[in-house]
Amino acid sequence: MLLTWNATDSGRRPRILNAVSADPLELKEKFQAEYCARWEAVEIAHARELAALTEERARQIIQSLGAVEEWRERPDWSGLVEQQAIFLRGRKS
Repeated sequence: MLLTWNATDSGRRPRILNAVSADPLELKEKFQAEYCARWEAVEIAHARELAALTEERARQIIQSLGAVEEWRERPDWSGLVEQQAIFLRGRKS
């Protein structure tokens, strides 16, 4: 027997679900199957979004992810070099 609460229940009373097995292995397999089905649905939604994505919209998204002007201490450094310099300063202090 499994008790669940439904957010739409008035007074937040528990509902009893008798259809759920008490066998842990069976429950695990059931939940894994449900998870896989949800994951597949998410992947399908992502594929549809990517298929509908235009070049212009992709460019807008990429530009919105960019850093602000002059955010690097030294423009000739790569991000890894900058990260190492920050960690080195942290160790010295």
